[in-house]
Formats: sequence, structure tokens, C-alpha cells
Amino acid sequence: MKTAKGNDKLGKSVTVMSRPVGNSCPTECFFLGNGCYAEKTERRFGNARVAGFTNMELEWGSIGTAIKIAYDSGRSIRIHERGDFLTEKDDRKVIDWNYLNAWKKALKWFKDEYGVLPDIWVYSHAYFKAVSDLANFGVKVYASVHNNDHIRKAKKAGFKLFAFCTTIKKKKGGSKDHKKRIDLPVLGNTLVCPEQIMGRKRVTCDTCKWCITGKGNVAFLEH
Repeated sequence: MKTAKGNDKLGKSVTVMSRPVGNSCPTECFFLGNGCYAEKTERRFGNARVAGFTNMELEWGSIGTAIKIAYDSGRSIRIHERGDFLTEKDDRKVIDWNYLNAWKKALKWFKDEYGVLPDIWVYSHAYFKAVSDLANFGVKVYASVHNNDHIRKAKKAGFKLFAFCTTIKKKKGGSKDHKKRIDLPVLGNTLVCPEQIMGRKRVTCDTCKWCITGKGNVAFLEH
């Protein structure tokens, strides 16, 4: 399993693993070819995409080892800074069952063996019950949604946490004049990502911990 240390946004006490953008993402994702920050990262850093392909086929043991290393180092784990839980089969996207089940087996093994898990979180555009079920294995699972239809589909698939992607542009260095909370359809009063408002020099994911610990829904500015 190929992992990396967190970046300036996530913070240095985060372990990151990714998969290739597009190849593991739903074809209908709004952001594919339309400003996806992860696509920009892969275009800028070619090795990032190569590393992502390394994680397309994983055994549960390699995932378990990565969880153990993160736990021993006092790190949280961000699943899929880039990519998602799907794979390509016969020119269509389907759940990558081998990969998803490997995660579940590794999580169960670690919890049974050590009695606790590091904080693990993920955002997913794959609105399937099999993905939301990761919450039962200790993962904070957020459905990345852009509209009411996405929320409806994700709720039907069992998602309890939502990351709403707004069309409001984030300003360079932080949108300090933006409201800390916004009222969203269906989701109601929702926290706007503090890092996006205050800037990463003042707060990172690992200092905020809102999503890392699954405290509630979150709204993201376009970035």
C-alpha cells in the first residue's frame, strides 16, 4: 500500500492514501474534467498518479500494516485524498469489491487485535450501501454531494455524514470574510471548512479535527 504524509492543508500528522482520479471515480462526478483539484494535482505531479495506481489492487494485510504504522505514529488516516472506491469493468464503473472488502477486513482485524483504531475518514462520490457501511468498521464516511439529488441518493444508500461542495470560490489564502456557517437545503445549518476560511497557516485538518472525528456535516468552497 502506497501512502504519503499529509500536505499543508491536511497537516503533517495525517497519513494519506490515494487512487488514480477518474479510473476509480464515478463517471458522473461533476468535477471530473471540470476543475477537480485532484486532477490538477495529478497533472502537476506525475508520480502522484503512478502511486495511485499502486493502490488499485491491495491485499488486506498491506492495508492492516499501513493502519498499524499510522496508529503507532499517532497519525490519523485520510482515505482517498484522490480517487474513490470504484473500478473499471467492461467500459463501466462498478464497486471495487476486492478493494473495499480488503479495507473492511483490515479494519476489523486491527480493531479485534488492538481494541482501537486511529481516526480514519473519507469523502466519497460513490453512493452505495457497501461504501457507507464502512462507518460500521470505524471510518467517518462522508458523502461528497453537490445538490439535493445527490443528498437523496446518498441518504438512501445509508450515508449519515455529508460534505456539500458549494459553487462559492475560495479566495487565495482563505475566505476570511465568509460566514463560518451557511444554511443549506436539506442539510440545514452547516459548518464551512475552517481551513478554507482562515487559511492553512492558521488551521489544518489535523488541528480542526471536525471531519477527522466525524463531528458533523461540512461545506466546502470551490477550490
